[in-house]
Amino acid sequence: ALVEIFLNKIVDSKTSHLICFMDKNWNSTSSVDSYGHDIESSWLLVEAANVLGNPALMKRAKEVCVKIVNAAAEGLQSDGSLIYERDHSTGRANTERSWWAQSETIIGYLNAYEVTGKENYLDNSINCWSYTKNHFVDNKKGGWFSSVSESGVPGRDDKAGFWVCPYHNGRMCMEIIERLSKR
Repeated sequence: ALVEIFLNKIVDSKTSHLICFMDKNWNSTSSVDSYGHDIESSWLLVEAANVLGNPALMKRAKEVCVKIVNAAAEGLQSDGSLIYERDHSTGRANTERSWWAQSETIIGYLNAYEVTGKENYLDNSINCWSYTKNHFVDNKKGGWFSSVSESGVPGRDDKAGFWVCPYHNGRMCMEIIERLSKR
């Protein structure tokens, strides 16, 4: 039932972006597209449907997954990174690159490649990993920077804290290991 709610209420049927904020009647209350949440949900949706073992639901989840990935590509940059978000009512974008969104982009595009077999998705995953490795990984003091500016300068934010921890990047590594070990 939760996967159905996600498919029918949380994914915008017109744009394939997530409706991140809504009222109690499922009406959108925000004009922001969060590319990191889009790409993260794309692969988690397929994983949830797969666990349920329902072939019809799995087929639908895969179809919607690809639509979400394509919508999230609006935030994909030529350097391989994914910007944070865009307010489609004003056109203004938050061009900061966030550590967790890059991690989810790497998995999301790898998953889209596995679902479709289309090489462009694999290329997007690899390109985001290259950007992440070159801009987020702190080779001097360890860990990852939590944010990087549009020009590639690491932010001065904490590497760990209430919202920043090795969850997304650790999960990304485990997902890739698991997926590649099946090949």
